[in-house]
Amino acid sequence: MARYAISDLHGHYELYKEVKKRLKVNDLLYVLGDCADRGPDGWKTLTAVIEDPQCILLVGNHELMLCDAMADWFKIREKVDTDEEADDEIYFLHSYRLLVMNDGEDTFWDWRKSDEMYMWFQRLQILPLEYHIFDSRCGRPLILTHAGYTPYLKPDKLEDLVWNRNHFFHEWKEDEEMGNAIVIHGHTPQEYLVEELVDYGSFRGKEYKETDFKILDTNDCNEWHVYNLTYADGHKICIDPGTIMSKKGLMINLDTLEQEAISFPFKENYDRY
Repeated sequence: MARYAISDLHGHYELYKEVKKRLKVNDLLYVLGDCADRGPDGWKTLTAVIEDPQCILLVGNHELMLCDAMADWFKIREKVDTDEEADDEIYFLHSYRLLVMNDGEDTFWDWRKSDEMYMWFQRLQILPLEYHIFDSRCGRPLILTHAGYTPYLKPDKLEDLVWNRNHFFHEWKEDEEMGNAIVIHGHTPQEYLVEELVDYGSFRGKEYKETDFKILDTNDCNEWHVYNLTYADGHKICIDPGTIMSKKGLMINLDTLEQEAISFPFKENYDRY
């Protein structure tokens, strides 16, 4: 059995299908959050991953936003007479507006069309925040999580665990708990993280150069790269390729740490950025 991870599918069901083609029947795929929104098939991708016995989905900030909006819809529904009235009221709530600001509007209304709204709400509520692997053949413990964190400075709040970007320049201390671990995360598109590390690293105690990160693939239209983005002295790996811009996915083998950029039939009419 091989184990892989991918992150930030963002509604690209065709990418999910390409990943599935690479899995053998007993393989396992960890999906590090943000299945929905931005792309053309948010709800379809999210529900397919949740129902897939080969997939373990971790909660990302987009799943959290969707779950919060769902919860508020149900609260409204208890106070009004019809579903349509709840639909009208949800527009005024912060949870829904935040989801819309992050391209989750279509996902929410596709959920509303579902015949099993409460069942899906419950399944989203129990998604794990992180997963630890202690028997990887790479010889080091792996921490899988959406946004990433530094173990000895792990945030206490749920929101920080899925939104956090403050850990990029934390000093890694090998004498602390999980000091030999590797944190594998998504959430921040690689091009943005490379820019952050290169531009501000020298001011934050760790200097990086663009050549520190191996390029795996490039979108020739906009020069958006997909990287092997290993940083923090080899203790963190970002696997969010910014699929909307790179038009690629990125999958990592959790035993060898080899990474593969994945091409798929990108739907050009959703290239909004």
